[in-house]
Amino acid sequence: MAVTNSDVAMQENTSEGIEVYLGAYEDFPAQGEPGWLQKIRGSAIARFAETGIPGTREEEWKYTNLSFLKNKPYQRPGGELSEEAAGEIKALDLPGLVFVNGVYSEKLSRLPEAESGITIMDMAAAIESRPADLERLL
Repeated sequence: MAVTNSDVAMQENTSEGIEVYLGAYEDFPAQGEPGWLQKIRGSAIARFAETGIPGTREEEWKYTNLSFLKNKPYQRPGGELSEEAAGEIKALDLPGLVFVNGVYSEKLSRLPEAESGITIMDMAAAIESRPADLERLL
């Protein structure tokens, strides 16, 4: 199959502007991560470096325009929720998972009863307490 100019243009369009994300990956500390997880992350970033941000010309993404992500500064999530906002969430009295700036908040989440057999934790806790289960599921 011959490569057309539009194929080249599409590849250029999807791979432009990803340098900030590749740099963020390089700055990401992999300390304490098991080798198998580092391998998964390495494979994922290599695939991302090769394919870039999906474009609307790709069938699976044709209705999702992600071009706003190009060259957008990446910041690792963090920070705390204000007391007022935390109080509003707690007042809802609903079961659910709460994420603050992309980070799971166990303090604000209302989890199912232990008898349910459902276990919810962030990846760092899973690496520490249940690494074999995490590796099997990923």
